[in-house]
This record gives sequence, C-alpha cells and structure tokens, in this order.
Amino acid sequence: MNLLDIIKTLQKEGHSVQYYHRKDGGYVITRIDGQSFQGKSGNVQARAMTGQALSQAKSVQLARIRLPKGKKATKKAPLPEKLLKEMRKVQRAWRKSHPDISGTISTRGIRYQLEHYGEEKTLQSIDKAFRYSQGYAYIENVEFLLQRIANDLAKEPNADMQEVYDLIQQRMLDMKEEWLQPLHYDCLQQWEKGRISGEECAYKMKQIMSF
Repeated sequence: MNLLDIIKTLQKEGHSVQYYHRKDGGYVITRIDGQSFQGKSGNVQARAMTGQALSQAKSVQLARIRLPKGKKATKKAPLPEKLLKEMRKVQRAWRKSHPDISGTISTRGIRYQLEHYGEEKTLQSIDKAFRYSQGYAYIENVEFLLQRIANDLAKEPNADMQEVYDLIQQRMLDMKEEWLQPLHYDCLQQWEKGRISGEECAYKMKQIMSF
C-alpha cells in the first residue's frame, strides 16, 4: 500500500490521523490518535500499525540525520567536540550494523540541526540515530505503543494487558524496532477487532518482546 492507502486504512479502523501533502506529491503524518510525530516517524508508525514493513534500506534512510533537501552547505567553523564525538560514534555503529547500506549522519546535517534547533535537540537526534543503529525503537514510537494500549484498556480493562503496559513502561529503553510492527499488527489490532482475547494478546506480546 502507498501511504495514502495506509492513512485511509487507519481512518477506517477508527484512528484519528493528521497529515499534510508535500509539494513533491508525498504525504507526512504528523499525528495519530493524539500522539505527535516529527519528520517521517509518523509514516513509519503508520506502516507498522498496518503491517506494511519498510525495507531495511528505507528504514535506515528514515533514521539518518542529513541536510534538508534544497539547503546548500557553506563553510562553517568546526562542530563542538562533544557533537563530533557523538556523531563519529553513530557513524561507526552504522558501518558495523549496516555495512551494505551507504551513507549515515553527516557533519552538514548535524551543523544544520545545531544552527536551527540548538545543541540539546541535536544531541537527541544523534541519540535516536544511535539507538536505531543498535536495533532499538525510537522512544516516541514506544510512547505511541503505550498510548494505544492505554486507550484500549480504557475501553476494555484487562489485568494481563495492564501488566504488559507496565512492563513496556519499565523497559522502554530496551524495546527493539523489529518488535513494533508485530505488536501493533499481530497483537493489538487483533484484540481491538475482537479476534483474540486480552489474555491471548498479552501472551503474544510477551513472547514477541521476550522480556
């Protein structure tokens, strides 16, 4: 499915989806069920919720920190040593984890973020890229997963699913990116549609996460 089909599918399932149409014809999802997203992370989350996994190469592209399209780099002063150190750590991690995929975060991209968003936000972006290179999920996506479970529990309280919610909340930093799609699509969506019980959903989620 293309992204517009994914948006329509989520809306038919009762999800609230906010998005905008780019000049190049693409779509960017900014909000799902009250959870806000930055960059393309909303698109990634929507694909996970509908079982439309991206290729490894495409997923890696979404995690990169690069100079925005149309922006030209000019010669600047060197980056602060702290940012350089973190950037190089991520670059090493990318090369080790994705040797067959070229490109990773760049000095130009980091400089652009530093100039427009400040050092704290830039470090957060670098940390996201590092976590992704290690196979860990973006914290925002884990928070969205928790919000979805909380919404389901508000409609249908269940002790087993509450236990799963508490477990994920305690282990947010240990959540793997590869778990998100099956957790959303194979478990939560099946429970929401009444195809499996809350107890079965909780069991399947624990098996996927292997905590």
